[in-house]
Amino acid sequence: MTIAHCIAAAAHHASDSRFALAELQAAALELLPNPSLTRDQVRLLKTDKVVSGVEPTLGDLAVPRRPLEEFLQVLKDKYG
Repeated sequence: MTIAHCIAAAAHHASDSRFALAELQAAALELLPNPSLTRDQVRLLKTDKVVSGVEPTLGDLAVPRRPLEEFLQVLKDKYG
């Protein structure tokens, strides 16, 4: 697969013109060993990530609150 082929494919699949440049950049960057941006990441950026109030909160799901320090200590104990 050539760079030109990747760019052409990204341009073809870029459904939203606001993300067309990001799609092109991601297609080219994916050819690198450790790409800083991928087409999957661009797809994720296209969806709204702001909670609208319709979705349940952690309290609605019975997830108890706890201090950040306690949570970090649990992670430290588990993963060192």
